[in-house]
Amino acid sequence: MVMVCKQHLTKGLELLPVPHVKKMPAQTKKTCSFCGKQAELKLFLLLSVREKISFNLIHS
Repeated sequence: MVMVCKQHLTKGLELLPVPHVKKMPAQTKKTCSFCGKQAELKLFLLLSVREKISFNLIHS
């Protein structure tokens, strides 16, 4: 477990072996989904086939 403040969230995430968080290059043209500022991290789901089917059924 790593305890962090908001300012050090990125550093904390980089320490953990989480495949669904990746730091983006500084020159990226992508924007934050919430505020429209330049995106710094990419968050994504890695679902197994079984989980994906369940997820799709729930959200259909």
